Amino acid sequence: MGDCADAFGALNAGHTAYYQGQMAAENVVELIKVEEENRGVSEGEERKEAILQEYQPPNYGIKVSLGRVSFHQLFQTLPQAENPR
Repeated sequence: MGDCADAFGALNAGHTAYYQGQMAAENVVELIKVEEENRGVSEGEERKEAILQEYQPPNYGIKVSLGRVSFHQLFQTLPQAENPR
């Protein structure tokens, strides 16, 4: 994820890893909830399916410190580079 994987066309950075991890955790919780709800469902009955989130990489940005207590975050939409692999 994030810093250690070339995934989803996302920037390899710590904040990317954070948001990927948060989404992965929410998806695991969703899978557990649905499994618990389906526990008593008999064969042939309709089982609930988990609705999982799909990661969408954010726009690239840079955080610029403007002193000790404030910062400004700049975003610029850049064209996605073609992955040569």
